[in-house]
Amino acid sequence: IRDRQSPSLLEANSPQSKVPELIKPKPLSLNLMTVQKCCDYLMQHLICVGIFRLSDTTDKIASVYSSFEGDPELIDLSEVNSVHAVSGAFKLFLREATSPVFPFVLYEAAMNAGRLVLNENDSSAMQEVINSLPELNYEILSKVVHLLYMVAQNSSKNKMDAKNLSIIFGPTLLRPEVETLESLMLSHHAQC
Repeated sequence: IRDRQSPSLLEANSPQSKVPELIKPKPLSLNLMTVQKCCDYLMQHLICVGIFRLSDTTDKIASVYSSFEGDPELIDLSEVNSVHAVSGAFKLFLREATSPVFPFVLYEAAMNAGRLVLNENDSSAMQEVINSLPELNYEILSKVVHLLYMVAQNSSKNKMDAKNLSIIFGPTLLRPEVETLESLMLSHHAQC
């Protein structure tokens, strides 16, 4: 059995070896200003192919992510010349936040509501979960969903349809406090 920590020669030389998962960032608290600045930048690049699917180098993503560590008012993405570095840092910021957009206490309710949406086409329970979000989380979710909606509206150009976006952002916005094999399988099943 190959050690999961050391990539094979093929993995080490593949373009996928430069994915943001290799970065172990300092978890940051969610804040609306960082989300707004990322969304504003990305809204200017809606037709970029694979806007959230393709990645940039670890160094470029880490450089953008490190700008999130200071005062959010001082974040300036105007000089960043890589859409994929910003999108990668944005996903990383949301995924590694000290608390996800859907707080840990809402994980079970959100997963159950998601099953109702999928199995019975009933969105009322999901609406209840969304309405129970803290105000900051609700505002952040609104901004992210608006961005994702606009990305999906341009899927003929950027190749990022709603299903692709849900696979990428589902586990970024909603995750359990402790990941178990069961929670990973439930998350994967909900995305399919």
